[in-house]
Amino acid sequence: MESVNSGIGSLTTKSEHGVKRECKKEANGSITLKSLPKTSCQDYDGRSRAQGSKWTEGSLQFECIEGGIKKAIACVTPSGKLLAPGEVVPENGKIIECEKDDNDKSTVIDGTGRNHRANCKDHNGQNRTQGSIWVEGPLQYTCDKKGTVLFINCVTPNRMYNILSNGANVIQGKPPMECIQHADGMVSITVLHVHRDFMCGRRHRSKKCQPTPLSRYCLDNDT
Repeated sequence: MESVNSGIGSLTTKSEHGVKRECKKEANGSITLKSLPKTSCQDYDGRSRAQGSKWTEGSLQFECIEGGIKKAIACVTPSGKLLAPGEVVPENGKIIECEKDDNDKSTVIDGTGRNHRANCKDHNGQNRTQGSIWVEGPLQYTCDKKGTVLFINCVTPNRMYNILSNGANVIQGKPPMECIQHADGMVSITVLHVHRDFMCGRRHRSKKCQPTPLSRYCLDNDT
């Protein structure tokens, strides 16, 4: 406790649990007590950090700013290099990104390029970690580094196939199938019927026929 004289305007300050409180005697004889803004922060290990100081915890660099707020300000690569938010560098054959998440101001930056607070939920409400892959019915999904569920494949009983950049891929088999992801997020899977060569007119030198759909069902890809 710190005290300054005992007359009018006398001031006593006391620090408790990292918060400074001020007790002051006014000219009219009244006494006021108020809390002062915090001037220190606590790091992960519970150590006190003075306002303006900077330190590293894992892949993040923090700074203690006014009000005792611990703020992530930069990333730290495995080799110890500091990266500003949005900066991307190659290191040891890997791309390392310093990413900022506007929804989480206290831990906004991640030196691995992943937001470790962001996971996904599947259609059944089960938590899925970033990078995980799972199947729901005939569709396969993954959870990206921002916690977004992405459709990646269609799945058939006997094999799996990727959609192409234009959203369609036909697998050859019995029967052949087509998987299309549409612009609105819907995925349609169509069982196709392919005519024999002589039925397509190839033997009669006419235009080759195209596969025709026998059955189709659509799936809403909203998560």
